[in-house]
Amino acid sequence: MHHEVETLLTLLVIATSVAILVRYIKLPYTVMLVLGGLVLGLLHYFPEVQMTPEIVMTVFLPILLFEAAINIEYSHLKKDLPGILTFAGPGVLIALLVTGAGMVWGAGFSWPIALLFGSMIVATDPVSVIAIFKKLGVPHRLTGLVEGESLFNDGTAIVAFQIVLAVVLTGHFSVMDSLQKFLMVCLGGLGVGLVIGYAAIVVLEKIDDHLLELMITAVLAYGVYLVAESLHVSGVIAVVTAGIMLGNLGWERAMTPTTRVAITTFWEFAAFVVNSLIFLLIGLQIHLDELVHHALPIGVGILALMAGRILAIYPLAALMKFGFKSDVPWKWHHVLVWGNLKGALSMALVMSLPPDIPYRQELLVTIFGVVLFSLLVPGLSMGLQLKWLGIGKPDESIIQFEAYQGELLGLRAALAELEQLFRQGRVAGVLYHEQQQNLEQRLTLTEENLAKLKSDHPHLAERQSQMLFRHLITRQKSAYKEAFRSGLLSETTAQDLIRQANEELEGLEPHS
Repeated sequence: MHHEVETLLTLLVIATSVAILVRYIKLPYTVMLVLGGLVLGLLHYFPEVQMTPEIVMTVFLPILLFEAAINIEYSHLKKDLPGILTFAGPGVLIALLVTGAGMVWGAGFSWPIALLFGSMIVATDPVSVIAIFKKLGVPHRLTGLVEGESLFNDGTAIVAFQIVLAVVLTGHFSVMDSLQKFLMVCLGGLGVGLVIGYAAIVVLEKIDDHLLELMITAVLAYGVYLVAESLHVSGVIAVVTAGIMLGNLGWERAMTPTTRVAITTFWEFAAFVVNSLIFLLIGLQIHLDELVHHALPIGVGILALMAGRILAIYPLAALMKFGFKSDVPWKWHHVLVWGNLKGALSMALVMSLPPDIPYRQELLVTIFGVVLFSLLVPGLSMGLQLKWLGIGKPDESIIQFEAYQGELLGLRAALAELEQLFRQGRVAGVLYHEQQQNLEQRLTLTEENLAKLKSDHPHLAERQSQMLFRHLITRQKSAYKEAFRSGLLSETTAQDLIRQANEELEGLEPHS
């Protein structure tokens, strides 16, 4: 036990060191972790660490899924939900079959092993892409589309993985039985997630203790997974469903700002730790000579995966656009194809394979190689693609507007502090008037610059008005919740008022 704790602490120290290092080296954190694991494997610093399938699936997986789900805003998903479900349902199955076929014909895999490979590698991880989106100011709707498609994609891929794994282990396969099981498992997981997620929100409404509420979310994430699995339905779909409910309905009805900050911070930290451990552990299990030896299946896997993604996105996008009048810009679909990054989830799935599964090591190395490629090539070139497509070009007027706004806040805060110091007798009168005059001159100049900027760019005035309106509506919602908690409003009245406020907020959401 002492050895395991020492190993875990050492891995966390390495992950922390890498996180600090990436601030100075322009490489994604996940790439640095994998390379760090490879180096440690070469140095034989650690004994080979084996993770049991049970630990990966029941400890790591719920954390990754729940953290992603609670951060999904339904208002951002609603407009594009039909497209998201199309890409994450039929799209995943198409990509899986095309990828599997490529591995059969190009790498010589048997069909069961090829489909197992496909089910593990089609799960996406958009963490690096979303980080780039935030830096470049990509439209909120595109960010929501990528996040939503990825989350539902993961749920579908994991259910497919479990079905294909059962086929590999039993040797029994039937198309109709598999499709029927797929639908039953997904719908069953959806039902369990809805019921338990709603029950958790009802409990949270009656509690005003952020630590206890945080504990309830942890119980929810693991409890809903275990209940669903015990009922032989999808624990993954259940976790995703419960997480989305908590991050939207629960956020609105049951949680104070303090609680929301505590919960998001905790789950962000938990996902960070799990991601770090998975990338390091898989790096420790791979040797460079194995990557060289498996160069052919890795290369075929990369091409097959790209072909599968292309055949899944573009035909379905055309169907959505011309058949169902989808208004998603066509160039956004290029982002969905190239931004199909792989990460911790694919590696967690391959680590969860039973030790006696045929070709386990070959699958481990091949998955690792494809994931590493996706992080290094599409991951690092994502910013260039967005610039080439003209997506997320920074609006210089908005940047300048925010700079002036920030400067006004700072100057007014400085004036207030100076006034307080003078009243306390801590600043002499001559120095007070000198500094006050200086700050007021700077404040006047900044206000004039801001007024001129708004005159030159009329859309900034509308933007400022919307920001103020959004802030005031959000404050109204907080007041309704506090009134309900203190008994001044009934639950029905509070929910009606909050719903009206949400409808007003949705009217302000950008359409691009």
